[in-house]
Order: sequence, then C-alpha cells, then structure tokens
Amino acid sequence: MLLFAWLALRILRRGEHRALAVASLLLIAAGQFAPELSSLGVPGIWFPFGVGVSRTQFAYALAIPLLVVLLGRVAPGRSPEWQPAPSPSPA
Repeated sequence: MLLFAWLALRILRRGEHRALAVASLLLIAAGQFAPELSSLGVPGIWFPFGVGVSRTQFAYALAIPLLVVLLGRVAPGRSPEWQPAPSPSPA
C-alpha cells in the first residue's frame, strides 16, 4: 500500500492527467486491497436492486472506463513528443 501512496503523490506532483490517473490508481487499489478495506468496516458486498455485487467489481467497473480514457489521451499517436521510428531504407 505504501507503493500505491508513493505513486499517487508522484502523480499529483508531476504527472499528466492528474485527476484521471489518481482516480484510476485509487480504484485499482480498492480492488487489490479488499481485505484491508473490510478491516476498516467497508462492506464487501453491496446489494443494488437486490443483486449482490462485490466492492471489487464496483471498483473495476469504474476503473476500466477511466483507464480507457486515460490511455486514449496518452496514446502514442496523440503525444506531440512521440515520433515514429524511421523506416529502414531498402538496401
């Protein structure tokens, strides 16, 4: 968990797309550290509309679209500093 906290602090200080990156990181951490959240008193299974859904499923259901948006923003074709490798000339 300390590594996740250290990464979050680095993202907040120097990262691009800070809000999306930190939100994705926190949701993934919530999915990965489910037993620790249970020890803090956060219920493990919630029942929206009478269907049991785990806390991890909620975390990943929110994290996946955030990661898609984040990766779409930093994709190589969109980054101004990214340059394609020169194609080798035929010999």
